[in-house]
Amino acid sequence: MQLINVMTFGLEEFHKNIPEYAILSHTWGHAKDEVSFQEINNPSPEVRLKKGFRKIELCVQQAQLDGLIYCWVDTCCIDKSSSAELSEAINSMFTWYRNSAVCYIYLDDVEGMAPESLSAFRRSRWFTRGWTLQELVAPQTRRFFDMHWSCIGEMSRTLNNKYRVNGFFRVGTEADEIANLSSTTTKFSSWVAEITGIPDRVFYAGDLKSISAATKMSWAAKRETTRIEDQAYCLLGLFDVNMPLLYGEGRDAFIRLQEEILKKAPDHTLFTWGSTASSTPTLSGLLSYSPKNFSSYGCRNLRPKRIGNPYEMTNKGLHLQIRLVETMDDPDEFYAILDVDNETSMGQDYQYSIRLRRLDVWGQYARVHTDTGLCCERESDMSASIIPSHIYVQNCINHVSPMNLTRNPSKLILGCRMTSMSLAIIGTSGSASWDPDTFSICPPVSENYYARVALQQTMTPDPSLTMTIGWRIQKDASGNALSHLAALSDPNDLDNSHVAWWDVISSRTHNYHSVLSYEIVNGELVVEITLHDQSIKGSMKYRSPFFHMRKKKTVYKKFVPTAKFHRVSRRDKRKEI
Repeated sequence: MQLINVMTFGLEEFHKNIPEYAILSHTWGHAKDEVSFQEINNPSPEVRLKKGFRKIELCVQQAQLDGLIYCWVDTCCIDKSSSAELSEAINSMFTWYRNSAVCYIYLDDVEGMAPESLSAFRRSRWFTRGWTLQELVAPQTRRFFDMHWSCIGEMSRTLNNKYRVNGFFRVGTEADEIANLSSTTTKFSSWVAEITGIPDRVFYAGDLKSISAATKMSWAAKRETTRIEDQAYCLLGLFDVNMPLLYGEGRDAFIRLQEEILKKAPDHTLFTWGSTASSTPTLSGLLSYSPKNFSSYGCRNLRPKRIGNPYEMTNKGLHLQIRLVETMDDPDEFYAILDVDNETSMGQDYQYSIRLRRLDVWGQYARVHTDTGLCCERESDMSASIIPSHIYVQNCINHVSPMNLTRNPSKLILGCRMTSMSLAIIGTSGSASWDPDTFSICPPVSENYYARVALQQTMTPDPSLTMTIGWRIQKDASGNALSHLAALSDPNDLDNSHVAWWDVISSRTHNYHSVLSYEIVNGELVVEITLHDQSIKGSMKYRSPFFHMRKKKTVYKKFVPTAKFHRVSRRDKRKEI
């Protein structure tokens, strides 16, 4: 740990036996205005003129007044050019703030604490930043300073604990004096609690282990960070977890954080997040991609029950045992009863559930209806007696479906994976959302989407045997994405109502069929429908110049790997396979 010596204004490094130090909490300005690790040891006149240098000076001067020899400021006490040192610092940050003698909180956009200044205090940028959350919760003693470095409030865990027993002041001696001081402190802490949503008991008790994961996430829900990965990294200490930093991983950092949390303590409140309403249906995993999804007030009052059944991360996703209740409207959708209760339930037994959708017969599920929030109802003897089911839920779902979808997709992509021939597009038609340039459909929920494509072989040894294939994709009454093929005698028959559509058609050498698969991209259901072919054994002995057709069930039960559709430029009006 690098500390500033307030006498020499130079950095000193400590690995153990770290002395007492003050620590600064503030909001960063522009990077060019802050003082770096390389600049602090021998600050030039130009460095001393930087805006960021002034707050370091103020911190140093205050530490001297408080009888401390060292202080720490994040802008200049971390060598950010070293990824190893940066990673160590971020993983240690909460501990450094917790072990400080005092934390100076500098609000450079607040002036005084007169009644007219309270609104400015509430609007301070410091309350909106992700990193300042742990800087508020962790320290033993916090002193707030305004833009002129005038102390406007203090919250001290040590001061209150010294004169309290189980929340009550000790009688006699200094109790009366400290009680008067505490009334002012309590008023200030109540303002901070109201602004942040953090109960003031957290500031004084400091016990975070008794607080649910969802509650802690709700404290960060409205805070911002410059880099998306920092939405996760700034919360490491709050959950007492460590993990390597991978800048560039984007939203996956927040998923990794939740996985680390689950390794330390099973807490179903992590699954209680909700998203905003969307015009397109979504499937998702059990873990959220952002702390913003924990902004619901209901998340703050939930607490985990004791969970007897363990769960783990596997290559099939998060594996857990959970009670499932089938919904009335869909045999493949279930209410998953979470092991949580509410602090305000006052002894009444309620059950909280989220909705899951079964994706296959092997126990793979996805979360649905995340915009509807938790379902809450009185627990019954029947639901309490349900035997938990083993389920797997992946956060990044990439899955070949053996059953029809009963949810409107956000996007359908038509693809082709032929091994024996090349096809050219000779005609298309479709509903309003059909885009022939990208060969995709982005349907609104209410649209009865469809697309029809006429394809013709471009490479055949005998031109007289050239085959024209009609391909139809449409939504049925149940919301399924259906795919059928037809053998067209004329490309103009594509929209002819008398054309017979089949699941599989055959030429003299090959069977042609389509395979439906889907994946979750940014929480949206993306369906891929891919044309495939399969060689017919002994096809050279088959003399008929015409193809035959074979009827099959619409549901594809055989697992067939798929690839995304790659399309050649339309200048030559061909699609190469």
